[in-house]
Amino acid sequence: TSSSGGAACANKEAEPNDDSNASNALAVGKTCGGLGSGSDIDWFTWSVGAAGVAYQLSLTSDGDADLLMWKDQGSGYQRITNATPTSFAASSSGAGTYVVAVRSQGGATQSYTLSLQK
Repeated sequence: TSSSGGAACANKEAEPNDDSNASNALAVGKTCGGLGSGSDIDWFTWSVGAAGVAYQLSLTSDGDADLLMWKDQGSGYQRITNATPTSFAASSSGAGTYVVAVRSQGGATQSYTLSLQK
């Protein structure tokens, strides 16, 4: 579900993105969105072109939203371990595409902001 996000967000979630095959491209900077129902999961994707690219991905919300992330290894996806339930901070092991899920474990409707730096 889209959220207006105010002037702080240059990028907005675009529906439909409720499936990993319909992920929104995640740009560097802030992206705003919202979970519209208990079963809503919003999907995003972003990529790096080489090994050693430092990145930080963080989520703030007005609820209990958290992040899950995987990297496409070419032969399948590898789960990336979170620094916290709402953040990742690491360096890429090689070029590739990441897939990110924003969800609410408690099924709460809420707005959120994703911040990507690399």
